[in-house]
Amino acid sequence: MKKVTLLCVVALGTIALASASNVNAAQVGGSQTTDGIIKMKPGGDTDILPKDPGKEDDTKIDPKDYPDPVPLPGDPDANHVVKEGDLAFTKNPKVFNFGTQDVSAKIQAQKTYTAKALNQDIDAAKTPFSGGIQTLQVYDGRPAGSNLDNWQVAVKATTFTDATSKKTLDGATIHIKGAGTYTRDKAADLTVAPNLDIVTDNITTSTVFGVAQGKQAKEHSDLTWKAEDVELEMAGSQAKVGTFESVVTWTLTDAAYK
Repeated sequence: MKKVTLLCVVALGTIALASASNVNAAQVGGSQTTDGIIKMKPGGDTDILPKDPGKEDDTKIDPKDYPDPVPLPGDPDANHVVKEGDLAFTKNPKVFNFGTQDVSAKIQAQKTYTAKALNQDIDAAKTPFSGGIQTLQVYDGRPAGSNLDNWQVAVKATTFTDATSKKTLDGATIHIKGAGTYTRDKAADLTVAPNLDIVTDNITTSTVFGVAQGKQAKEHSDLTWKAEDVELEMAGSQAKVGTFESVVTWTLTDAAYK
């Protein structure tokens, strides 16, 4: 079984199809990554310590400052170039940015703590833009009906860690909600995991979507969601001050979804 691995901070992409006359070996699978980040600071109980009016600590993006890039979210991205016969990623999210969140003793006493991602992603130049539509896109150009139809995408993530203090957010899980699919192959039959949950422990690997044995999904297949529909959940006791980062790795292999 061949595999290709992508590293994402959570990203987008455009495809250029090379000529079939290219004699180089076709790509089969791969990996991409997405960066996860959350900043946590003292505070959060507004009954005791309300924020000053007009003061905002979250790293939110003003659309006027960062217009949507070209290509638009959902379009192929020039930094993912593939050949006609490849099985490869052509788009992936670049970042899951959970902004700056308050932490207090009251929050730490909660059973669970949840932070929603900001409504943004970053383009190829790492410039943030709002209204992020995040897409995990697979291109399968291998000939149909020749035992070359299988593929699946799996995901694994490192533990959220503060680089300075080495503190970690143990047990934190990224939830992707409201994801939908789009295919160009009229005969496509995709299978998507019932729950898109990414356990950030650097151990757990989860299957995201793909093609079951005997099915196919040629050309481009998308798994798409709104950036703001991504959540980070952990036990309240894990909430602590610091800047925590995780690397989410998406891996595409030529194996049937199971």
